[in-house]
Amino acid sequence: GRARFNAESAGAEVLAEAREALLAVGDRETAAEAIVLLGELAWIRGETEVASRNIEDAAALLEDAPSSRVKALVLGSLSRFWMIADRHEEAIRVGSEALRMAEELGLAELQAHALDSIGAARAAIGDLRGLRDLEQSIAIAVELNSLESVRGYVNLGTCLAELGDLERAFELYAQGRQAAEG
Repeated sequence: GRARFNAESAGAEVLAEAREALLAVGDRETAAEAIVLLGELAWIRGETEVASRNIEDAAALLEDAPSSRVKALVLGSLSRFWMIADRHEEAIRVGSEALRMAEELGLAELQAHALDSIGAARAAIGDLRGLRDLEQSIAIAVELNSLESVRGYVNLGTCLAELGDLERAFELYAQGRQAAEG
């Protein structure tokens, strides 16, 4: 399912089967990862409520689990979805937990992901520290040559456009486009 997700933005049926099989054998962590991918696929199809419910279900599965790569990924994804849904305080709280885990485990790309959601959520509520979070996210992602930088450029550009700095916003959009083209 993961390979089809990455290659084709498909594989929902395989991921759903994997989720059920993994839950049946008690592998909550890998099941949660499959559920996040199901949420991403629902998002791509425009099914935002289904996507959010999937991500929330994945987080609930790992609520009592210790820190791990998958838990940081799930919480980072939940933060992103809540940021998009204008649940900014919750996005900041959950994103901060994902960031702490990613830092603790040395997962730089997940740090960039969490910082992006935290930064956009902070900026949306008028906390300009969010701009620094977004800049830090971009710096980490660029150092890793990660496509996560694209999201950072777009989100920082949007925040700056909303603050009236259109020149810098358009520069960031151009950098994001260039990063996406590889």
